[in-house]
Amino acid sequence: MPRRPDQKTKLPPVLWQGSFRSAHSLAKVNRELVGALRRLDPEWQLSLIADEHGAQLPEGFDTGERQAADQLSEFRAVVRHQFPPDWSALPGATVYIQPWEFGVAPEAWVKALGEGDRRLWTPSEFSRQSFVLGGLSPDLVRVVPNGIDPEVYSPNGKKLDLAKQGALNADDLKGRTKFLFVGGTIQRKGIDLVIDAYRQTFTRNDPVALVVKDFGAQDVYSRKNWSNELREMANDPQGPVVAYIDRTMTEAEMASLMRACDCLIAPYRAEGFGLPILEAMACGLATIVTNAGPAPEFCSPSTSWLIDAEIRELGQLSDEYRAAKTPFWHEPILESLCLSMKTALEQAAERKQKGAWAAAVASGQFSWDAAAIKAAEALDELHSAEKKTTYYDMGRSWLDHGQSALALTALTRSAMERPDDPRTREALVTALLQQNRWQEAEETLEKILRVHPDDVGLRAQRVWLRLYSQRETEAIEDALWLIDATEPDAGLKQETLAPLRDFCLASGMASEAARLTEAIGDNGPIEPVGTKISLVMIAKNEAEMLPDCLKAAKGAFDEFILVDTGSADSTINIAKANGAKVIEREWTDDFSAARNAGLAQATGEWILWLDADERLTPESIEIIRTAAHRPQFGAYYIEIVNLLDGESKENVFVHRAVRLFRRTSFAKWTGRLHEQVLEAFQSNGYKAANLQGAQIIHLGYDRKMMEARGKGERNIRLLEQSLAEAPDDAFQLFNLANTLFDLAQYDQALDLLDRACELIEPFQDFAAVAWSQRITCLYSLGRVQEACQVGAQAVARGIDHPLLWYSYAEACNLSEKYKDALNCLEKARQRAIETGLMSQSGQLMRSSGFVGDPHIITYKWHYTRARALLGLRKTKEAEQEAEKALELNPGYPEASYLLAELKRLDGRFEQADKHYEHALKSAKIAIAASKDRANMHWGEGDFKKAGTAFEAACVLDPGDETCWHRWMHCGEQTQDPEMVVRAFKFLEERDMPVSVDARVNWGRAYWALGRPEEGLEQLMLAVQADPNNANALFNAGDAIYQLGAYGDAADVYSAALRIDGSNADGWFVLGNCYYRLGVYDAAKIAFKRCIALDPQHRSALQNLALTEEALKMTAA
Repeated sequence: MPRRPDQKTKLPPVLWQGSFRSAHSLAKVNRELVGALRRLDPEWQLSLIADEHGAQLPEGFDTGERQAADQLSEFRAVVRHQFPPDWSALPGATVYIQPWEFGVAPEAWVKALGEGDRRLWTPSEFSRQSFVLGGLSPDLVRVVPNGIDPEVYSPNGKKLDLAKQGALNADDLKGRTKFLFVGGTIQRKGIDLVIDAYRQTFTRNDPVALVVKDFGAQDVYSRKNWSNELREMANDPQGPVVAYIDRTMTEAEMASLMRACDCLIAPYRAEGFGLPILEAMACGLATIVTNAGPAPEFCSPSTSWLIDAEIRELGQLSDEYRAAKTPFWHEPILESLCLSMKTALEQAAERKQKGAWAAAVASGQFSWDAAAIKAAEALDELHSAEKKTTYYDMGRSWLDHGQSALALTALTRSAMERPDDPRTREALVTALLQQNRWQEAEETLEKILRVHPDDVGLRAQRVWLRLYSQRETEAIEDALWLIDATEPDAGLKQETLAPLRDFCLASGMASEAARLTEAIGDNGPIEPVGTKISLVMIAKNEAEMLPDCLKAAKGAFDEFILVDTGSADSTINIAKANGAKVIEREWTDDFSAARNAGLAQATGEWILWLDADERLTPESIEIIRTAAHRPQFGAYYIEIVNLLDGESKENVFVHRAVRLFRRTSFAKWTGRLHEQVLEAFQSNGYKAANLQGAQIIHLGYDRKMMEARGKGERNIRLLEQSLAEAPDDAFQLFNLANTLFDLAQYDQALDLLDRACELIEPFQDFAAVAWSQRITCLYSLGRVQEACQVGAQAVARGIDHPLLWYSYAEACNLSEKYKDALNCLEKARQRAIETGLMSQSGQLMRSSGFVGDPHIITYKWHYTRARALLGLRKTKEAEQEAEKALELNPGYPEASYLLAELKRLDGRFEQADKHYEHALKSAKIAIAASKDRANMHWGEGDFKKAGTAFEAACVLDPGDETCWHRWMHCGEQTQDPEMVVRAFKFLEERDMPVSVDARVNWGRAYWALGRPEEGLEQLMLAVQADPNNANALFNAGDAIYQLGAYGDAADVYSAALRIDGSNADGWFVLGNCYYRLGVYDAAKIAFKRCIALDPQHRSALQNLALTEEALKMTAA
């Protein structure tokens, strides 16, 4: 009997697994359906396991659910809603929420759903029929539809201002009917049909606009979408009006977007439900939908225009989704879509009527509360389930299926319920080890062993942990106890006891080896144990680098093989002098081929490989020698510290690579560039370990050396060849992107990183670097919001790595999300400690397996945190963090710059000046720092310091006219003609235009320095540039007069006074010229003109008297 809405409901205890934090539809369904079920039963015992990483669960999911979960130890059912589905087996009932779009469900899914106590909830009758057609028993399937939240999705409420979204301007929108498409712009959703129909039916002159709200263009639908074409349409001023929106929106924003439009278009080919259709209906929109699939279950001619469609068989989609019958979708008829859109535009009254009826249908029949009633009825069926599922069951199942992150979540909760249960703790230790959290694993193991010291499983686990953390002598005592206490099983013998026995043999521990051999019996044949190490190198023209490489590696090898690929210097002689067996081989643009040629000549049981520009650290020699006694490993990673800026240890990139491995028949390098050997060992069942404490210093990535040797261009060429052979090789896609990234070619790098990140698995060493560089490319190109989105996507993919969190924090800072930046930085530190990169006391640790810049959790971490705090206006805390960054790296200019700004804002100009001086050492920030420094002194009125600083700023940024004018002004204010002259010469030396007035000032400055000839030269250039410039003429006349050329001066003054006859001083000096020349009549006229303009001009009055006296004497 159906449940009444007012009927009291008691739901069984449930554990719900899936996404909750994300913007995609799976997470949304989980949030809404769980919330509605809780409204039905406020006391429902529910626990959530989110299969995402990073941010907290949504508001409301951190309180009641967790409190209820703390009281739970077992569950009547586990509900799983995620993609791909998690088919790991559990003892109790399992409910899967899963739609299917392509007509016939995959055989593998149908088979999995038929095993054990499993049920399926699917959102539409069409989807239910797809599973039944695929062979699933109808009794196992229930339709639990999706729904809408009527508080959010309704006709009443705000309408999104599309013009403010940058989507359309107000003129484009005015008077237009707006069609809306919501969803991934992929073929399945029918976006290509929308584009074709819109172009065929409408022009720019029609009163219509198409608004596309894209989903998943950066992640789930990042390949084979129509986003680029839609952007082109949006920017086409000739075509019909299009607005393209791809940013993430809140639920409220989505509802306001729908209310801002007039009609939704959804000509899908394949859908499992079509939630955006229902949400648009709830907002009062008529819809244009495919008349097949799930939409007709809630759309009718009263609410929608239904598009004719025909069934089209697809063939098998893939081996993974192979179905018992041929899958199909419904192909909408383009003509029907065009007609529907035209009718919707022309029949406004009908459109509004359909929209009103659509809102009534959606809110009245398809709320989440209504969906929860269906779900509650389906949960009622589980009350009879005999077996229940515990957190321990979940954790063990996930461990068995390699899902250690989820296992860790479940087993942690199980350990809280049963803190002293040895099996729970044993499984928890395994999960921690699989997550590479060895220190936590050992601490957990030691704690439970204090409670159960004689537990065989725990003691065996401790033997394994010590053996594979390279502490074999500590493992021996437990191993001997084990073989006395119990009969070891085959797995323990093969995985743990046999390798430990072989270590004892290689280390001369005969008695222990004998006891272990007796216990192992025939199950553990003794492996040949050898410790001879062959150094294999390739080189070309490395005479400069090779000697120091061999000197640093002395004692680490017993045999030296060098493959020379065409040296023209003394490389071969140096190698032979150091005992090398030299193989001369032509270079074929293939590093693996060259290395394998050397490997073929080696006779050691172990192979060590180095390049000439690498240096083993002194402590590495003994560590490598010891490693050769450990037959439990087939290969060792050695940490490589790449120096990027000379000898500086503060600007490095750390990665690890297999550099020591056993010589076996299958061991071969692969890859034209960035060659690898690890895969050969993994595929043959050998383990690889970090060689604790060993380290290689690599000089070859120094930027100057890279440029001098042309490595960037060579690497690009070889990587392009590799990708031509294997276009989807994620590692080589990353390597090419990384090379372009280092060359600051961010556009090209980003395209490759987009592809690589789709292919890279989260556990791969380079995954975090690829995602981090993708974020950095985006914000370096000014696309900071997209950078934040990619950060969130990486976290959701399971990239839980210090480097990723740091880059995400940088993006948050740039987009002014300062609190998010601080949270990301805390995550970075936390993961650094968990993974062994950083100790609890804050010290960097070696050989953690970390890949990236280790200083993102030291001085750069403090600097980035300071920026976030400054954004939150916590200036005191920001200054403390910046000071800490500078304490850790006194040579870090960025921290100095930030401190300078903080101290400037606080009026501590002298301290700020010192920090600005240091910041100038960084080319990246020197321009900004120099200008800020200059403007600080300008603001405080210290023109001498300001002038010096503006001069430095002009040198760095010659095109900044403001800086130049202030530089010159400072020279004038301080009466420093040398500064003024330097300012003008700066312009001339850079072929920058010099105005007439500027040349006049330049000439005057020379004059003030006692360099009249140079001054006159500039003044005459000013006159030549503008013969009608009176100021230039007067100043030129002054200069000529001072040089005693009175006749020439008189000519120049006369020319000036013809232009500006009101200049009293000009007439006065002209009179002086004539007086000096003895032309007293002319002098008298000039002095009188001066006095007429300035009757109080004493000098003119005096000189006039002298002139008149001279005239009398002449007359006499």
